[in-house]
Amino acid sequence: MKKFILAVAALFMAASMVSAQDMAEATEQYNNGATALSTKNYTGALEYFQKALEMGTAIGEEADEIVANCKEVIPGVILQIAKNHIKEGQYTEAEAQIAAAVKAAEEYGNEEVLADAKELAKNDGVLNALIDQVKNNVRGAVGGPKYAVSSVNAHGTDVYRVNFRAGETGIVTVVGDGDTDLDLYVYDQNGNLIDKDVDYTDNCVCTFVPRWTGLFVIKIVNRGSVYNRYVLRTN
Repeated sequence: MKKFILAVAALFMAASMVSAQDMAEATEQYNNGATALSTKNYTGALEYFQKALEMGTAIGEEADEIVANCKEVIPGVILQIAKNHIKEGQYTEAEAQIAAAVKAAEEYGNEEVLADAKELAKNDGVLNALIDQVKNNVRGAVGGPKYAVSSVNAHGTDVYRVNFRAGETGIVTVVGDGDTDLDLYVYDQNGNLIDKDVDYTDNCVCTFVPRWTGLFVIKIVNRGSVYNRYVLRTN
């Protein structure tokens, strides 16, 4: 009987040691994710957080806090990866990450990220339409598509002037860094407002069909209290 009790105690101690070791490893993975996130290494952060989530789930109740924290942050990290793909013009990759962000946000109950992901998905569809139009030789801007990467100051306005062709669909897109709300306005050469996107995100799309070939004024307005780094594209 004594030997049996000692054997059970030994097994319990071994299990406790494994659990403690697993907990330490899960915590290390989570901390590595937090470090990667602080340096905007979103791909690395996602890998660490997913590993911490997997390990924490296997551990059970002791790792509930780690699991909860991972579930809270993972959808937002995936969404940021999608935004980075859009900035680089990698639309296929962006679509996949947006879908993953929506799935994670729905699964983990992150309503804020879910709303942002769905909004980005809507705009991303327009971005893909832009690419399709370029592939199909639908001309917008005179001289071909325009591309710019810049920063608009807090409460500031950036202005661009681009010539668009008569009778051809013109598309202007702006994708910001996520820090503030950006609004997009397009005016003709007479100062008439042609189109605008003034929602509460920094992902903006304007489409229009000029009646004549001429100069159009594009204004990007930063509604926030910090600068916003963005990518501007036209077809």
